[in-house]
Amino acid sequence: MKGRKSKAAAGTGRQTADDPGVVLQRYPHLTALALIVPFAAFLHANLIPLVADGDSFYHLRHSWVYRTQGLFDSSFPWAQCSAIKTYAADIWYGFHILTVPFSLFDPLLDGIYWAAFTITVVSLGLIFTALRTLGVRWPLLWLFFIPLMSSDLMYRLTMMRPHPLSLGLVLLVFSFLVKPKSRSTLAAIFLIGALQAWLHIALLWLPVFVAGTVSLVRIVHRRPPDLDRLAALGAGITIGVFLRPNPIGAVHLAYIQVVKLMLEKADVHLHVGVELLPFYAINFYDQFVPLSILLVLGVVALGVLIRNRQLTAMPVEARIAVWSSLTIAVVFFILSFEVARRSHEIFVGFSAIFLALLAGRWRWSTDHSAPTKLAMALALVTLVAGPMWALYRYPILTFDTASDPRRLKDVGEWLGQHAEPGEIVFHPQWDNFGFLFFWNPRNYYINGMDPIFEYAYDPTLYWKTHYLHNGAADEVTCGAYPCVDEVISTYESLKRDFHAAYITVETQLLPGLSQYLARTPQFTKVFESPTGAVVYRIN
Repeated sequence: MKGRKSKAAAGTGRQTADDPGVVLQRYPHLTALALIVPFAAFLHANLIPLVADGDSFYHLRHSWVYRTQGLFDSSFPWAQCSAIKTYAADIWYGFHILTVPFSLFDPLLDGIYWAAFTITVVSLGLIFTALRTLGVRWPLLWLFFIPLMSSDLMYRLTMMRPHPLSLGLVLLVFSFLVKPKSRSTLAAIFLIGALQAWLHIALLWLPVFVAGTVSLVRIVHRRPPDLDRLAALGAGITIGVFLRPNPIGAVHLAYIQVVKLMLEKADVHLHVGVELLPFYAINFYDQFVPLSILLVLGVVALGVLIRNRQLTAMPVEARIAVWSSLTIAVVFFILSFEVARRSHEIFVGFSAIFLALLAGRWRWSTDHSAPTKLAMALALVTLVAGPMWALYRYPILTFDTASDPRRLKDVGEWLGQHAEPGEIVFHPQWDNFGFLFFWNPRNYYINGMDPIFEYAYDPTLYWKTHYLHNGAADEVTCGAYPCVDEVISTYESLKRDFHAAYITVETQLLPGLSQYLARTPQFTKVFESPTGAVVYRIN
């Protein structure tokens, strides 16, 4: 009987349950995964043997600390001159717990590669789930539209850090904030809020901002804010904050990294990571022209829908989603060029959602006007040219930005074998901390992660490090900006202020400081790497 049915189905051209097309329709996430995995492999293959982000070394070694010393001890003495030591908390606690399995790799370096690959796959999976929840047409197209419209976003997706996951989670929580409400919707919002705060407490403001924007758009549409969803999100975030050791300390650190940094950066010339600097005009031409063209076309299409009264015919949830996604995209575009370039990933993600929502509502088959045909032609050209340009820039970006996985390996291993456990190693470049900590967790260092943590710990120590870091000081350094009468000899500062037993310097980066150390008898050269990194014992 089954055989006759299958034969009849084949004769009529109908698909059976065993046909691949039916399987793919029934299991869309399986289809997405089958495409995400090779795409992620392509992104990471362009990096090998480099590592996308130097912070990866810190993150995986911190996961190793939790595995070897206990999951509930968030004290962190490895950064001696840092607010992280003072508050003994971890703003990336959940992320470090989730990546503990990757700390089992031997060599540990392999764990970075596999963790980064897994994060890419999971992040893209979260984005696909958000698109499916929103009910957009062609979710797979829009899934790959998001990374392929920005080489920087492609690159950031390959990093072993919580930010790619945060992008997926904020798009996902948005999708549940604007879809019809149900018990499962409230549960999803609660869980996403908890996970976001648990993974990276400093970014918990992201879902709050998105929820606030949706609430404002609801008010504009004469709908009251959905208090049930806001309560679910607030409860989830609260749970996520407190699901960690020393949550109050973590809140303090989040305040320092987000609020205090913004306040101080406006008045003081603080050194910050590149991602916390704004984009310049040239960056717009580098990568945002194609997406901006599509976004302008989308806004024009929105205007046409409004003029033809088609927008008001849409369900209110769809209208709220359209206006909210556009508002969020515009805000984060401005933030990318005014505050921090890492805001661009939120801009790209919500731009894609806005365009996807409009594309699904536009009556493509009935509108044959010349302006529509012209707009469609421009959109198609841009959809082809944008990814081609991003794919061209991507390997160039990785070559210029990615880190050598063996950087400071020999320095760290030498210190681990010859320095006493717990002795402090001074490193003028704050971003060397992750490499040194990864290769040698036996010793302590000065500061890492972000320079703002050293500034919050002690501004005078920050400035003394700052002048050495940027090459403005060698024999003497200074504990104030501008420097007036806070001058102190570098040797005395290292001994008295930082209590350092060793100093390591990369000669090509700081030739003046290197020459001072080489000619001063209070410093004894004990190791020199073939790459030019030198270790001096401070006598």
